Amino acid sequence: MNRRRFITSSIMGAGLVAVCPSFALSNTNTSHFSKFKYLMNKGKYISVANLSKGIQDTFNSLTTSLKNSDYEYSKTQIIKLNSTSYAVPLVKKSLLSSPKNEMALIVGNTFKSKFYILNEYQTSEFNLLINNYENNLKANKITNLSVSEFAFPVSIVKESKGKENLLAYKNLLNNEITISSLGKKSKAVIS
Repeated sequence: MNRRRFITSSIMGAGLVAVCPSFALSNTNTSHFSKFKYLMNKGKYISVANLSKGIQDTFNSLTTSLKNSDYEYSKTQIIKLNSTSYAVPLVKKSLLSSPKNEMALIVGNTFKSKFYILNEYQTSEFNLLINNYENNLKANKITNLSVSEFAFPVSIVKESKGKENLLAYKNLLNNEITISSLGKKSKAVIS
């Protein structure tokens, strides 16, 4: 490694912590799960111990894959969205940047399920989809439809990671919803 570059970056990093110590330290102790308020209001908290063996196994696989990363999440509770999907709010912490709110979805039946991690832009789009649908139902005084039937997955159609992150799923109404992000832009497409 270039010694001059190392010294320069070390001095700049130390300077940032010296100028903004509360910013750098505040990220390590603060819970940012309030960003998931729309999701949390529509789901039901369930203890991991009360889940079926298949869902517990998938949750254990998720925690194993997150073991060496800087994610904060509940290891004892998850959010049940419907009979086939569960959500695990994730906060990816960093010392020098603001936390990133991401989410893991566990989708499948009691015997076979799989987890999918939505990045911060997809998670934001998912929360926005829930909020907008609920607001439209209220504004139009529609009472025979529910947010959970529309917004939450029953089965996954397609997932891709890379330059464009994409998760396409079917809902209870048999609509296909695709939540994608490309760079910092995200969108939800309903078909």
